[in-house]
Order: sequence, then structure tokens, then C-alpha cells
Amino acid sequence: SGSYLSHVAYVGYGWGTGPLRLGISGFGVREDVAGGAVNGAGINVGAQVAVLPPLLSVAADLKNLAAIQSRTGGSFKEMGKLDTLFSFSMQIQAPPPNSNFKLILGFTTNLDRPAGDGVKLNMGIAYGFSKYMYAMLGLNGSRPAIGLGANIGKTFQMAISANRDVLGREFQYFGELNFAF
Repeated sequence: SGSYLSHVAYVGYGWGTGPLRLGISGFGVREDVAGGAVNGAGINVGAQVAVLPPLLSVAADLKNLAAIQSRTGGSFKEMGKLDTLFSFSMQIQAPPPNSNFKLILGFTTNLDRPAGDGVKLNMGIAYGFSKYMYAMLGLNGSRPAIGLGANIGKTFQMAISANRDVLGREFQYFGELNFAF
């Protein structure tokens, strides 16, 4: 039994006009695994369109474009490319007076190994207690996930979530902080 710890940092820029939003982000990642470490970096791009504002929006993104990784540990060092992932999702917001509920449906596939990884379906619901606090519940692939988030004005957002690990033995925890300028 070994330990595992992962850190990821993103810096991104988004732009929107009318129903269209576009974004790009760069990231750095470090994963410490018993016996070695993995370091990586890459670029993500995405777009979102409000099809029927505010009830329906769709989004697509490409993750790990131009992404590389370096593995070290013991007596070896290996360089490689992170797999490129494509995701599509749609968000359906309940009409008033229940507009605090959102349903999110989507899928993710590995463009470098589509036959091996297949398509992972994701779905969830989000409930806004107020404009400042919300809760999330869903499935990430076949793994249950739960989370809480807070919005502080239009410039700061934070969230924490948990889902089962790939082997289904324990929970993985995720924290996120977003700043808008």
C-alpha cells in the first residue's frame, strides 16, 4: 500500500459576448506516488453557448493540448504526452420559480485512446441555496460525487468536492478557487 498526492494549478483567460463564451487555460501538475513523481504541463481550450438563455447551455472543451509529463523515480526517467480528452456537456436550468435547480449531463472521451478508454458519462444536479452558496450531487463516470460551493460577489468562487477513487476503495477530495478580474 502506497501514498498518493496530487496538486494542479491553472491560469486561464475567458472572453464572452452575447450567448458565446470562449476560454483558454494553462496548467501545471505534480503527482507524488510511492516510488516516484509525475510532473506535467499543458493547455486546455473550451467554448460555451447559451442556446436558450437561461434555461439551456452547451459546452465543449479539449484538455491536455500540447501537454507533456515527466516521470521520475528509482533509476528511471521517462518523458511522454498526456492523453488529449474531449468533453461535451449541457446544462438545463429549471424554469422559475424553481430556478435554483440545474441538471448537468455530459460525456468525456480520450481522443488518443478512444477504443481503450471508451466514453465516460457524467451527470449531476446542483441546487443553489442562495446566490452565495450551492450544493452538487452526481456521478463521475460510475463513481458517486458530492460537493459544496460558495460565490463571493462576481470575483471569487470556491468549491470542495469528493468522489470515489477509480478502484472504489476510498474518496478523493478536490478543492477549487477561482478569481475573476
